[in-house]
Amino acid sequence: MVERRRVALVAACAIALYLVSLQCAIAAVPRPPAYGLPFTLRGLLTLLGVHTANYSRWALSGTNDSALFLLPRQPADSYGKPIPLGSIIELVCTPDAAIPSLCLAADNAGIYQSAAGASSARGRVSLLVISVSLGGDCAAASTPPANVTAAFWGPRGPAAIPPGGYAGVLAGCSYGALQLNSTGFRAISVTIPCSGEALGCNVEVITAAAVSAAAAQLRGLGAWTHRMMVLPEGVDCGWGGLATLGGRESWVIPTVWGIFRQGTVLQEFTH
Repeated sequence: MVERRRVALVAACAIALYLVSLQCAIAAVPRPPAYGLPFTLRGLLTLLGVHTANYSRWALSGTNDSALFLLPRQPADSYGKPIPLGSIIELVCTPDAAIPSLCLAADNAGIYQSAAGASSARGRVSLLVISVSLGGDCAAASTPPANVTAAFWGPRGPAAIPPGGYAGVLAGCSYGALQLNSTGFRAISVTIPCSGEALGCNVEVITAAAVSAAAAQLRGLGAWTHRMMVLPEGVDCGWGGLATLGGRESWVIPTVWGIFRQGTVLQEFTH
């Protein structure tokens, strides 16, 4: 009788372990992509890249202050020829239903303006720096705009002649070929909702929310040629800075490896 009970107990334990392992295996299966409704998108073709990591991703920066849209691959024209970086293109994006700024498919791409004809916005550029904080349950601050301004222009601010801070270094290193417009510089702060994507450093989700909040605050963003975002504290990015090649967007973290590191800021900005 004792032996029979022992065998039954061992069998029950084995079944329980099997069921637990089966549940874990089912839970580990990643969520299959859910396709949203396709829509037409026009913007500047850029390449999102990190210098300190083997990472790059094709993206489209909307021409109407919209968010950055990640693409599955480099778009090709109707002849199958890859469209060059820096072109203004139009395509049909089929988004992930859960992440609208992630194009699972990008079809019917066509060049609206060639890379050669697109303006590079160099010379004297205007920069908007957006310090992004998180609200809600995972509230997290970012770098105050006054500290951002001091980093870019030095203690005397944008009115100083010659400029100090990052602006002075930029003008000096480029022999005046690339300068920040002192009257076109602005640093602001916005707060976006807490989300798992934001905490995980999903830059397209952060950018979409931050740009929307900034546009509402400033009544449009057309006055600036470039945008830099200082991410919230505690966001897990794994890099100090990120930028779009041939684009106008850049991102830095709110630490001495990001916004307060001259090399990081200037390297990302000069893409």
